[in-house]
Amino acid sequence: MTVTSNISESVSVIIPFYNSSSTLRRALTSVYCQSIQVIEVIVVNDCSSNKETELALSIIADFARVRVIHHNRNMGPSAARNSGIREAVGSFIALLDSDDFWMEDKLRICLSTMNNLGVDFLGHNTTVGSISRPSLIDMLHGFQAVYRINRLDIYISTSQFAPSTVVFRKGAMPVIFDESIYLSEDYRLWGELVFLGYRLYKLKKCLSVRDEPHIKGNGLTGNVDRLRSAHILTHTYFVQRGYVGALLGQMATIFLKLKYIRHR
Repeated sequence: MTVTSNISESVSVIIPFYNSSSTLRRALTSVYCQSIQVIEVIVVNDCSSNKETELALSIIADFARVRVIHHNRNMGPSAARNSGIREAVGSFIALLDSDDFWMEDKLRICLSTMNNLGVDFLGHNTTVGSISRPSLIDMLHGFQAVYRINRLDIYISTSQFAPSTVVFRKGAMPVIFDESIYLSEDYRLWGELVFLGYRLYKLKKCLSVRDEPHIKGNGLTGNVDRLRSAHILTHTYFVQRGYVGALLGQMATIFLKLKYIRHR
């Protein structure tokens, strides 16, 4: 990997890893194929099995300038991302789950968009398998190619953007995932940042790929009932923190329950 010559534009990539050696090489390769060079990749091994750790290290050995952080106990994706974020030295941080991968121009497009608009946080859409479609909040924002996530977007959608789509400027806002939860951690963080007044933007472009939908997939979010319950707890958290009134929180929860009926 070649280090970018402009340190002010340097990018650190954070990849949480837990027993996912079958897709790790693909994720790393997608980073190396970027048209924008990155300064480092940090793989956070969240206490995978000995066999999976050995497989991961053998894969990582084929790539230059990859740092590995090992957790001595399984702490979940939030803790893994937080560990990587704390250690990152780049001016920008890009998140990538080990079972996802990026389109080759993803970083160039994201950084160009961020610099042109003067924004510190950007997410985008994801292609699931071979399917690319706009989200509900995409449609509500009409023909805007890039838009700022607002409170209504948080109320009506639990999926503004997946972690693997996010690039943010380090230190610009408190991007710290809640380590006490294993599900809905991204929705809780994006919502909290929006409610606190930080400017999160979304680009209506698919620049990352995942093999299967997060609902009914094989990952942590694959259980519909567990994921719905986690999102309801996040709504309760928003009410308890005073970000949302009780009535609006109840309405958002009812809307969420109705939305999940179609996943049965």
